Amino acid sequence: MIKKLSPKTNKKYIKKVEDIHKQCVLENNSGYYNTKQIKEWLSTISYKNIKNQLDNTSWIIIEENSSILGFAQYSLEEKEIFQIQIDSQFQGKGYGKKLYKYIETDFIKNNISEISLFSTLNAVSFYKRIGFKIIKNIEFQLVTTSVQMVAMKKAI
Repeated sequence: MIKKLSPKTNKKYIKKVEDIHKQCVLENNSGYYNTKQIKEWLSTISYKNIKNQLDNTSWIIIEENSSILGFAQYSLEEKEIFQIQIDSQFQGKGYGKKLYKYIETDFIKNNISEISLFSTLNAVSFYKRIGFKIIKNIEFQLVTTSVQMVAMKKAI
């Protein structure tokens, strides 16, 4: 089941989103980015940061048997997906695609005909499989360092 989070969301949901995000950066991104980049990236992920972002971006979670398996963050105003993250033990089972389909439906309902995103290097193949096209490579600023990402778009 997919649920939308709000600024009044229960603390345990936000904490689980934080945990999954950190786990994904550690386990999925560490093969593509150096130790300094990973360490700085992890420093930007916090309960407070997520809680603050609930006011101006849309967050959804996917649950099964009362367990949160993953989440996504996006903005209709910016016509952009910021992230789709699935707990590593549940990756490859279609949960990321389910979150994406929910987001795409929300974009279509709001008469938005194109979605853009910046993909981490490890997620490019996932986004290509669901129809995104590579636009260009970019440098995404973290705090004092940056990471290489790929700008992608999809017409819907």
